[in-house]
Amino acid sequence: MASGDRVDRVLPGAYVLKADDLKSVEALLNRELGSEAKCILTLGIDRRSEYESVEAMLTDTFLYKESIESISLEGSNGHLRASVDFRRSFVRPISMHLSGQRNEVLALEKQIENLIEGPRQWYSWVIAPFGQHIQAAVLVWLTALAGLVLISFAVGVEVSGGKAKPSVSTAALVLLGVSLSWIVLPSMIFAIGKGQKRWEMAKAVLSVFFLSIAIAAFANLVTAIWNPLQSS
Repeated sequence: MASGDRVDRVLPGAYVLKADDLKSVEALLNRELGSEAKCILTLGIDRRSEYESVEAMLTDTFLYKESIESISLEGSNGHLRASVDFRRSFVRPISMHLSGQRNEVLALEKQIENLIEGPRQWYSWVIAPFGQHIQAAVLVWLTALAGLVLISFAVGVEVSGGKAKPSVSTAALVLLGVSLSWIVLPSMIFAIGKGQKRWEMAKAVLSVFFLSIAIAAFANLVTAIWNPLQSS
């Protein structure tokens, strides 16, 4: 939230951060500050390194051996200071800290927001409205999961002996698919170095399961409509 000449904000949601996204934010900071922004990388729980640029960070071989915990871009000049942090965190996936002359701070804040829209993912709508209220977000996920299971029971009926009964197979697929999306699609994925393989795997796994859910639901819907017509 902006107050006077300072902005400290968390940008909730879900993001897949690639090297080009980092370079875009870095280029913005360099341009607005008139100086080179430094890049700070944290791997695992105890390895913290500082680089003169994102390009220099990408040459670090450890980036392809260990998981990224956070990346920060920081810079300052005589009248403007800026820091943008990217973290593997549900609560604070992206945060910005700006201070300086009010007009410069507000202009930079808007430009950073526009750049962040690039890596924002379609499922951000589940996370973003709750920001730091993680309990509320989990509750919504569980409610959505229960709703999907109920819908699958209602749609996926199998007719046996003239009596309709719910299809457990469809409900199981819905349950598994949504649970997997919670696991493999966290609020921040670093599609950089070792994280690139994780992102590719996550996309493949979700594509298979969501396709399976769609096929199962369609098949049960056809069965629900076709069997009564056959028995009449």
